[in-house]
Amino acid sequence: METITDPDQLRAELSRSRSSGTAVVHDELTPGATSYATRIVNGDGRVVAARSVVVRSGSIKEHAILPALVTSGLNISRLLGWEPTTRLRLG
Repeated sequence: METITDPDQLRAELSRSRSSGTAVVHDELTPGATSYATRIVNGDGRVVAARSVVVRSGSIKEHAILPALVTSGLNISRLLGWEPTTRLRLG
């Protein structure tokens, strides 16, 4: 995969990441590596960090890794004071 340089494609990808709370990068920074990430939110609903995992490309399916990664991000967020009723503050 190549780096997204088209502004419209980049905006669309950022929108998908904001909606899902996840990001996936295939072979972009390191050939043969796929990165999966999820957001960490504080008690005010602000994204303050990310949790990521890098694996060998093709070694695991997204549906196998993303639920556990998102769950760990939510657990860390709860430790920072976030609650499911807290509205996310994007931007």
